[in-house]
Amino acid sequence: MRRAIPTSARVVRAAKRLADRLHAPWLALHIESSHSSQWTEEARNQLHRNLKLAESLGGEVVQVSGEDIAQELLAYASSRNVTKIVVGKTGETQQRWWRNRQSLVDRLLCDSENMDVIVVRGVEEPRATQSLWNSYHDRPSVFRWIEAGLTLSVATTLALAMNVAGFSEANLVMVYLLSVIVIAARSGTTPSIVASTAAVLVFDIFFTEPYYRITVYDSQYLITFAVMLVVGLLASTVTSRIHRQAETARKNERRAESLYRLSRRLVRSSKTTELLTEAEKIVSEVFDAHAVIYLPNQNRQVRPVFGHVASFAASAKEFATAQWVLDNNEPAGAGTNTLPCTEALYLPLSTPDNVAGVMAVQPSNPKQPLSFDARQLLETYATQIAFAIERINLAERSQKAELESETEKLRSSLLSAVSHDLRTPLAAIAGAASSLDANINHKLLDGLNHELLETIVDESQRLTRLVENLLNMTRLSSGKVHLNRQWQPVEEVIGSALARLEHILGNRDVKVHIAGDLPLIHGDELLLETVLVNLIDNALKYSPSQTSIEIEAHPIKDGIAIQVADRGCGIVAGDEQKIFEMFQRGSGTNTDRRGTGLGLAICDAIVRAHKGAITAIRRPEGGTIVRFTIPNETEPPVIHSELNE
Repeated sequence: MRRAIPTSARVVRAAKRLADRLHAPWLALHIESSHSSQWTEEARNQLHRNLKLAESLGGEVVQVSGEDIAQELLAYASSRNVTKIVVGKTGETQQRWWRNRQSLVDRLLCDSENMDVIVVRGVEEPRATQSLWNSYHDRPSVFRWIEAGLTLSVATTLALAMNVAGFSEANLVMVYLLSVIVIAARSGTTPSIVASTAAVLVFDIFFTEPYYRITVYDSQYLITFAVMLVVGLLASTVTSRIHRQAETARKNERRAESLYRLSRRLVRSSKTTELLTEAEKIVSEVFDAHAVIYLPNQNRQVRPVFGHVASFAASAKEFATAQWVLDNNEPAGAGTNTLPCTEALYLPLSTPDNVAGVMAVQPSNPKQPLSFDARQLLETYATQIAFAIERINLAERSQKAELESETEKLRSSLLSAVSHDLRTPLAAIAGAASSLDANINHKLLDGLNHELLETIVDESQRLTRLVENLLNMTRLSSGKVHLNRQWQPVEEVIGSALARLEHILGNRDVKVHIAGDLPLIHGDELLLETVLVNLIDNALKYSPSQTSIEIEAHPIKDGIAIQVADRGCGIVAGDEQKIFEMFQRGSGTNTDRRGTGLGLAICDAIVRAHKGAITAIRRPEGGTIVRFTIPNETEPPVIHSELNE
């Protein structure tokens, strides 16, 4: 007996259209029951195509197990807070006397409670068929029929012996019922049905009068035959159902065991190379396929894998597909609607944060693509592998960050210790040299000795500024600097900075332009002065002596902007942000190699401590402009001038 099972393609498309109109997510649910194992290969292929259709249309594909389709569907829908159920209605409306139960649609309409049930008619679609009693993958072979015949023969022989020994007919009936159950458990449903009918006939021939004829004189035997047949049919059906459920349980157990084995082997891997080797080996073993995992580089580019067992690993066409999957976070390749001409199926190794890589799987027999169950298990494998890769990456980044932190602490400690130890002797040298230069009679010194004395003074001052920069950078990096923000005139801050650099400036032309309506600046006077000193010192180093230094201050929204400009060589394109990093200097040919690369880093740290911003740009006519802004946290006070009466 065969019955038609409608397809679900129209239901899938209807659900997609409804979800689009409601701007809501949707999913396609397949419930695997014991009857699913009876489907023909055509029906299973059709199911696989429908699930792929749902996936290609953007739906989430879910598979659960259960015997009561309506109950399982409603329970899962309730767990996912589903508001609308789209179900297909077949064209079979004829009622049989043995089918006195509600259909799936009727049960959903009665038990759906707050969920809307939308019924889609699908009779126009082609239908796949299934065998009611046979399983396409477990159809009895000749040997199973022979085994069933032998079992029935043994039961008949035993019954004849028991009949000779004087056992009652009820005991003989039990022997045949036992044989039917054994046949149902070992040979399948169809042999057990045939065996039930044959057992009734054999019992009639050998154990009822007249013997050796299919004739019944006593009407009481009709009840015996009917009970034997019904019990045999029920026993064979229940036994076969239990056998199918056990097969489904074994399949789920194998799936869980394979996932557990994968998790254990991935956890033991502490390096990325070891993890990739283990993952590829496990996937190849479980799915009887060649597996390759592509990882992106720092530029998010994948590269072909040379020397791999899988021949497609080094193919330009294949790794181009892998790059597409990495960029779009979508499966592609064989068995999908995207780039189906490739040799392998490509799955993204996705995590909530990013795509850790791409896994490619090529079945050993390309003519037998992965089933839906295998595809689901493979996607689960991909998720497990992605999280394992992310775990190793996070561990490596954490270790690197810890190492950098310890290195920074050690460097700060060394800088602090060295700068403190150098500060006292440097102050003594700089003070002695300055006093000697101020008090000595230059007329008594020749030109060479005079230059040497000036060199001592200049270099001691430069070294003093270097030590101050080291101290400032150490304090700023440790976060121990507390701003003493006060309202003060900008011209005083600029004037103090120029006064500190008076010895270096000499006769250098410095142009200062301060807007007439400039309000007070709210900041730490000493730190802002340090910023200006470093910016002016940089401008002096990187510009010719005959050019001028330009300092400008003007108001901005909720703050003040100050810039220092020169007419020097300018910064190289691409160094605009790099020059503000610690121990980084410009990459131009005129870079001062005596510098340590701390001046602009200190300026950046001080400005950020004031919640401001600092930038550097190249002037079109040559030179560099460094501009920083200091925001005012509150409204600046207004200074009223007092008029003498």
